[in-house]
Amino acid sequence: MKKMILAALFAVAALSNTFAQSADLVLDGERWLAKWTAYVCDDGHTQATEVPAELAEYNVEFNHLGADYSLDNIIVKASYEENGVACSYSAILFADNAAWTVELVESRGLPVNDCANGKAVIDSVLEFNSYKYLHGRAAIFVPFSNAEKACNDGSGKIGIHFQVYGRN
Repeated sequence: MKKMILAALFAVAALSNTFAQSADLVLDGERWLAKWTAYVCDDGHTQATEVPAELAEYNVEFNHLGADYSLDNIIVKASYEENGVACSYSAILFADNAAWTVELVESRGLPVNDCANGKAVIDSVLEFNSYKYLHGRAAIFVPFSNAEKACNDGSGKIGIHFQVYGRN
């Protein structure tokens, strides 16, 4: 009898974990809402002449950035393609506002079994970067492999630019 109860508990736990992995991440207390606008150069205004090479392979499209009231916790959402499968990506980032850096805390690529390689690429892109925020605009600056060609500004980075449009 104990073995049956224990087996049932393991089954429920496994099912719960599977269900938890089948939805995008959510940022508790999300207040500020922003949408992706462009890939930009270091000045934050000039548009990059090329899509970042690491993202082009998976046709990554960023579509949402949100932040909590403190602006310390950020959620980024994107879509991408992997082997003909439409995938969704969500990530929680921590912004160190004193250092102007942003670091990946947790991420999810769905469906899990079909989207692992693209998730790993986006994770590596968002792992640890600098960012700039100015008057309702924010950009995460990433050292993409084609940054010098796309921007030719000496920074070696391309910014993933978002514009604030509202709040919860």
